[in-house]
Amino acid sequence: MTATAYGTAQKGTAPPPIELNDDLYPAHIQDVVDAEGTYQDQNYDQYRITWELDGLERDDGSPLTLLSWIRIPDGLINDGVVNEKSKLYEFLRALGYDDDGLVVDPAEWQGQDCRVVVENREIKTGDNAGQVRPRITGYKPTKKSKPTPKVAARRRRVEEDEDEEF
Repeated sequence: MTATAYGTAQKGTAPPPIELNDDLYPAHIQDVVDAEGTYQDQNYDQYRITWELDGLERDDGSPLTLLSWIRIPDGLINDGVVNEKSKLYEFLRALGYDDDGLVVDPAEWQGQDCRVVVENREIKTGDNAGQVRPRITGYKPTKKSKPTPKVAARRRRVEEDEDEEF
């Protein structure tokens, strides 16, 4: 068996770094993919989320996007439990899920919105070490946070069941 040859290649270039103030920004989820992270030589599963910041554009008119990574907690993988101190819990609550209806289904998150906390942080390693770039560091509900359709439907069913008991 032979490996596929692709010929001569050039180093890819990323768009120029964006400048944002540390602040809360309304955003919606453009894409979610499975990814793998490494910390202290330990691999772990995570979600890589592409956020489109609402109302903001790059110089070329394209939507302004930022990435965030959310580690998938071992408790979720092993026991189906999400600890309230995890970023995944913070993220799900910001999307409008309540404690009785935490849905860990990335396909359902597509297009949902919340406010993202953006802070400018120094990159510690790699080609861009020493540069300061905006990073998503937290998640907050939108000011008009509404439950997702599935959560709202569950709440209606619970309220109907409670009404029938009396």
